[in-house]
Amino acid sequence: MPPLLRPLPLPLWLQGVVEALVTALISLLIVLIPTLLVWVTGGFHRPRIDDVLQVGGTLWLVQHAVPVTVTTTLPSAAEPSLVGTAWLVPWGLTLVPLALSWRAGRRLARASYRDQAWQAFAGAVAAYALVGLTVALLPAAPGGGPGPPGGGPCCPPCSSRARRSRAPAGRPARGPT
Repeated sequence: MPPLLRPLPLPLWLQGVVEALVTALISLLIVLIPTLLVWVTGGFHRPRIDDVLQVGGTLWLVQHAVPVTVTTTLPSAAEPSLVGTAWLVPWGLTLVPLALSWRAGRRLARASYRDQAWQAFAGAVAAYALVGLTVALLPAAPGGGPGPPGGGPCCPPCSSRARRSRAPAGRPARGPT
């Protein structure tokens, strides 16, 4: 092959970014395609596609074990809506980005020397975190959005500490102190 036609190697951080973006895109499509199919067949009461995409983004965050604030309207109750936090880990869906990340890590490890692997890892982590932040900061769906109520931290131990510190004076806080 002539020297001018040989492809140039990508920097390791850029390879990490590409692998992370492919992983995030595939795992996002695995959640969005069924959500869009439900919308096309009339399964949602929301007629706009941006609401359906927001629900798909929220489901992608749930796939990554992010707590989600859920709002339910109650027509016959004294209060018009009920707000709560749903936090679950769908293990079947969580295995998809885990397997894709495993594949990306193997490819990045083969592309780098042992002392240079941190460059690919840093690029991949930064890109995947940026995708997660972008999906989390999109306008929340009308029925819920990422994060616990009150804007507290999203990790469960931190949010339980935040709930204990915000407990009203007359009520004891839940959980061990």
